[in-house]
Amino acid sequence: MPMNIKQARMVDPVLSQYLRGYTNAEYVAKVLFLEVPVTQRGGKRIEFGKDAFRLQNTRRAPGAQTERRQLGYEGRDFALHQERLIAQVPEEVSDEAEKGPGIDLEKASVKATYDTILLGLEVEAAQLARDPASYASGLTLALSGQDRFSDPNSDPETIIDDAKETVRKRIGRDPNLMLLGPAVFRALKRHPKVKEQFKYTSGKSITAEMLAEFFEISRVVKAGAVFLDATAPDDAPANDVWGNDIILAYVPQRASFSVEPSFAYTYQLRGTPMAEKGAWNHDRRSWEIPVVSEHAPLIVGPDAGFLIQTAA
Repeated sequence: MPMNIKQARMVDPVLSQYLRGYTNAEYVAKVLFLEVPVTQRGGKRIEFGKDAFRLQNTRRAPGAQTERRQLGYEGRDFALHQERLIAQVPEEVSDEAEKGPGIDLEKASVKATYDTILLGLEVEAAQLARDPASYASGLTLALSGQDRFSDPNSDPETIIDDAKETVRKRIGRDPNLMLLGPAVFRALKRHPKVKEQFKYTSGKSITAEMLAEFFEISRVVKAGAVFLDATAPDDAPANDVWGNDIILAYVPQRASFSVEPSFAYTYQLRGTPMAEKGAWNHDRRSWEIPVVSEHAPLIVGPDAGFLIQTAA
């Protein structure tokens, strides 16, 4: 009888558990695209409608029939994709590491390999979140001229307030997350209207927490990840993953399939990421440990986000 996939794949439980508890602080994709574990590689994703905001007759007269409330949702197809990369540990490097002070070469190798997979997820999620087509009509804005936050005469507070109010009228909740590209973060921390707000209360540089207070939003995140194209020379300048944009979104505190609105999810196959059992490659004189993740970032609530392009 042939082996199935689970039987054929030998998993390293220690390294796999390490990967599942590991996060890279530079990457923010899963802050905006909350991770939701799924048990299948494809199916229907759940997108709830606006029934929660519709008035319904709940008053019942004696002997009359009780009205029904049916939970409705729209199911769209989703498909996870597998990301697989081998962590290679040459014999020479392994020999040197054994002489070093407490170097865990296996963990270091799978961590670096998984970081490469996470960078791919970061870029894919940013491409989705920065695409105006991902948003419902009326939930995008491109700034230009004196409206851009790099201009000291611009009015960031009014622009952000208006964007928050637009989302609130769509989903009944204010956005609770503001994600800033690095140039936007720099422009805001130097903006005279922001600095004026804190000049008597703090001598510190403007922080993400202070921006959250200024804009009355639960959390502000600086998205600072960078990437190089695969064919770019080593001395080429890196690209900002999240560009020069602002993304306002409502993100639940905990990812779950509920009627609470959410802008985006990362569907992650349960049991991944994982490290497979390492094998010795005699030809390369190296230990090789495959690292696997199966996931897909998805926009599930186009009404629950607002995109501000060219913000600085």
